[in-house]
Amino acid sequence: MNNAEIGLASTSVAPESNGSLATLTYEGTQTVNGSTVLTFKINDGTLSPGDVVIPANGTSVSSASGQYALALANLNYGVAGIWTHTPASGTAYLGTFTAGYQTPLAAVPTTGTGTYVGDGSAVGSPTAGGVTGSVYAPSGSGTIVVGVLAGQANLTVNFGSGAVNGSLTNMTATPTSGASATPWNNVTLTGTMSGTSTPSGSVATLSGSTSTSGASGSFGLSSSAAGSFAGALYGPNGQELGAVWTLAELGQLNGKAAIGVIGATKQ
Repeated sequence: MNNAEIGLASTSVAPESNGSLATLTYEGTQTVNGSTVLTFKINDGTLSPGDVVIPANGTSVSSASGQYALALANLNYGVAGIWTHTPASGTAYLGTFTAGYQTPLAAVPTTGTGTYVGDGSAVGSPTAGGVTGSVYAPSGSGTIVVGVLAGQANLTVNFGSGAVNGSLTNMTATPTSGASATPWNNVTLTGTMSGTSTPSGSVATLSGSTSTSGASGSFGLSSSAAGSFAGALYGPNGQELGAVWTLAELGQLNGKAAIGVIGATKQ
């Protein structure tokens, strides 16, 4: 599983840097309004006692340590998810993750390139994929305003050199307050593909940095914003790509931050 977290204090936002990422454990299914819903247990020593079972349909669940919610989107071989933890007071957290049938490193070609596209027409559909996430901006009056991000992804993996390059484009930010969507940053991804050992063998993983040229508007991040991405190839032969990403104006007064997930299929 590849994951990332972001912390939200009353007037500031920042990606987690202490490595204390939550883990999710599959707990089976529940029937909700006639539909079968996957459920997971969340566990992070800094957030909860690890006994909060959450349905993966976005429904908020109460616990002794606050409110939790989890939403999943599926490709054919991988899933991408976003979870939130909102305590009664103090820092709130939002996390993103990807998981699934990771591609064995031995099944990845040793030459050529692969182009992975998520066109955003139906985020979460097996054939479309896309980018989704959230952006957070201090309002200047002691609160944080939130926007929902959506857009398109295009990444290229050089199977010979391991270089990964891509972009998130046609991004929009829709305020949760109900206002209209506005254009948001284009995001550049630069990284590498490598092998990561697992109990079942080495799998193809991706990691690198994110940057942007800047964007205007209340949710737009400046060109000084930077972040990271981490992900993997999914499917028997690398048919899909999934990743988590962050972008933040660290060290800036009233800095903004964004976090999200990518789902894309090989063309």
